[in-house]
Amino acid sequence: MIKLLEDYLNAFREELGGSDRATVQDTLSDAEDHLTAAMETEMSEHPVGSEKSAARSVLARFGDTAEVAGHYRMVEKYTPPVLASRNRKGPSFFGVITEPSAWAAFL
Repeated sequence: MIKLLEDYLNAFREELGGSDRATVQDTLSDAEDHLTAAMETEMSEHPVGSEKSAARSVLARFGDTAEVAGHYRMVEKYTPPVLASRNRKGPSFFGVITEPSAWAAFL
């Protein structure tokens, strides 16, 4: 990957610090996919330009890391954290007996 894109994703990861790990992972994956596709498009539309200039153009259109991270944080407020620790015990061996969905699957 191009150094400018790597630096952008690293800065983006830092901006997302303190967010749910699943949100960070999804956000970085989405950003990397988007940036890679945009780079391919930029290079096919302007084949005479350098990768560095294409990366600068793509990053300028994508937006500032703080701004984009702010949008993802706003979405995170409305979704429950997936990987947050929970204060409950794991399922027991006999827990299956009392689980209605297990009986429905059995029948």
